[in-house]
Amino acid sequence: MTRRYSYIDALKGLAICLVILGHLCFNTSYLSIIIYSFHMPLFFILSGILTSLNHSLNKPLKELVGSKIKNIMYPYLSFSILAYIYFALINNEATTKLIIDETFKLFGYSTFWFLSTLFVSYLIFYLNQKLIKNEQTKFKIFLIIFVLTIIANYLFKGYNLNIYNNSNYINFFNRGIIGYIFISCGYYFFPLATEFITKHQKISIVVLIILLGLSTLNGQIDLHYSILNHVIPYFLLAISISFIIICLVKSFYKERRIPLFEYFGKNSLIIMATHLPFPITETIMNITNVNSFRGLERYCNILICFITIIVIEYYIIEIIHRYLPFINKYPDTKKED
Repeated sequence: MTRRYSYIDALKGLAICLVILGHLCFNTSYLSIIIYSFHMPLFFILSGILTSLNHSLNKPLKELVGSKIKNIMYPYLSFSILAYIYFALINNEATTKLIIDETFKLFGYSTFWFLSTLFVSYLIFYLNQKLIKNEQTKFKIFLIIFVLTIIANYLFKGYNLNIYNNSNYINFFNRGIIGYIFISCGYYFFPLATEFITKHQKISIVVLIILLGLSTLNGQIDLHYSILNHVIPYFLLAISISFIIICLVKSFYKERRIPLFEYFGKNSLIIMATHLPFPITETIMNITNVNSFRGLERYCNILICFITIIVIEYYIIEIIHRYLPFINKYPDTKKED
């Protein structure tokens, strides 16, 4: 059985909170630019770290893929069905057709894109790790894929190729490979990053602030649509910021804990699958009319929206766990991280 790490759960909780905040202020402020520069890579890197910590690669390839089908693709399908039922009940025919189309093509409706992408990223990672026996060769393949991905994304942008939409297999596989790169970074570099950042915590905090500031220079990122802007700075900033945050939280957890973040981290999949695909975020934003405000007043309204959504999500989580556990968890199996 997969072991849980409290600081990893807290980091997942932090990441999912950033996802909600990002959706509340998308493309309207520097806060949005900063959040999008690293919040999705953080999820992928944490997946690579967990794979390393739990020695998951000791399992056979068939078992590894099977576990991800149960723990990622099963909720991907079950929440998609739930979304279809909801929009069918309110007679939104256009959205029900979109859900069917994007679900079965694996593009993923709304935030469900992350689940199908995470599965593809894991699949690429597992194939490289299990089919190649030599460790140096595995790492070389990772580096080659990394370099080719950077080149490809510069070409996509340079030749203005139309990949920047959800219903596109080039975009689908591109973000899957990008996810693989981040998972591999978590798997390979976590011990080295932990050793260095733990020894230089004060410097790391200063560097983190500088990197967060620099991330605003790369503009609005959106991994969902493979919008990376300047590709090399994107990867460098996403990886560096994620590792510093991970290591600082790990050090913090030696003496303290943040139970609220842990709770949301353990239930991050439910929050990811409900806060946006269902009109929770949209409704709260419309009620507060958050986009009509500017400056400090706007950020105060974003905070109010965020707290409201978090409270609603708490009740959704509890309802699913108590009455609808089959939506989030494959029947008769223990959920893995």
